Amino acid sequence: MNVSFLNEVDLRIARRLTFGGRRVTLGVEVHNLLHSSAVLTYNPAFVPGRTWLQPTAMLTPRMGRFTAGVGF
Repeated sequence: MNVSFLNEVDLRIARRLTFGGRRVTLGVEVHNLLHSSAVLTYNPAFVPGRTWLQPTAMLTPRMGRFTAGVGF
């Protein structure tokens, strides 16, 4: 039995500000904070001397984003 675990940590921090009755929300998001490079799929086909068990898809790399929103 093959058991694998996939751990991904995402973080979002936001701050709401009020200016003259309008709400402004500023934020930062970070996806895959711990920069895990877990293998999602691999090549199961056995051919001698080829790519047997070589990873074909991995978890997406660390990514960040700044966000802003205005409420009336």
